[in-house]
Amino acid sequence: MMNKNLTALLNEVDEKILKMKEKVKTTKRKANALKLLSLSFAALTTVLVGISNGHINLSTLSLITSALLTLTVGLESHFSYQEQWARQKWTLLKLYQIQNKLRLMGKDDNLTQNTIDLYINEYLSIWDMDLARWEKIKSQEKSSLSS
Repeated sequence: MMNKNLTALLNEVDEKILKMKEKVKTTKRKANALKLLSLSFAALTTVLVGISNGHINLSTLSLITSALLTLTVGLESHFSYQEQWARQKWTLLKLYQIQNKLRLMGKDDNLTQNTIDLYINEYLSIWDMDLARWEKIKSQEKSSLSS
C-alpha cells in the first residue's frame, strides 16, 4: 500500500503529464506549420523571381509571396513556438522521470516523510525551472521587439 502523500504526488504528476503531452503536441504542430509556410513562401518567391522575364511579369506575385514570407517569419519569431516546444518537451521528460521514480519508490512501504518531501521538492523544482525557461523566452521576445 502506497503512502497517501506519495499517492497524492503521483496523481498530481500523472495529471500534469496528461496536460503537458497535449500542450507539447499543439505547440509542435504550430511550430511545424509556421516553418513549413515560411519554407513554402521562400521557395515560391524564388521560383517566381526565377521564371519572371520580359514576357511574363510576376513581380507583383513575387512581392506578395515575399511579404507573406516576412509575415510568417515574424510570427515564428514573435511566438517562439520552437523554443516553447523545447521548453515544454523538457518539462514533460522531467515529469516522466519523476513519475518513474515515484512508481518504483511506491512499492517500498518503508518510505519516510523526509524521502517523500525530497520528491515533492524535486517536482516543484521542475516547475521552477520551467518558469525560468519561460521567462527567458519572454525576455528574448521583448528584447527582439525593442531592437
